[in-house]
Amino acid sequence: MTIHDMFDAMSLYVVSMDYPVDTELIIDLKDPSTGPRASVGITCLTAEPSFDHGKLRICPETALYRNIKRLDSPCGAYPESIGGRIHYHCEMCRMPVSRSDLYCRHCGQRLR
Repeated sequence: MTIHDMFDAMSLYVVSMDYPVDTELIIDLKDPSTGPRASVGITCLTAEPSFDHGKLRICPETALYRNIKRLDSPCGAYPESIGGRIHYHCEMCRMPVSRSDLYCRHCGQRLR
């Protein structure tokens, strides 16, 4: 998207659809969420000199990625003593697993 495209889209919303000029801008995240769509606000626009010369940068309030464990990276099973017996649980979903399981049968997480 170019600055010209952005101005055209913004003028459409402000002029044609009567959006107030002080409406907050947000960036949608590709992240599943319940309730409102996951998004972050914008703190500033900057055109600082860098390797990407000639481009305008939008600075988000927070990181646009989440540090989530991948299913193919092992997370392990943690032991828990219940009634004098040791039971193992998946670290991702907290559901019971067998000590010898390679993958969690509930969420598919690799255990070792």
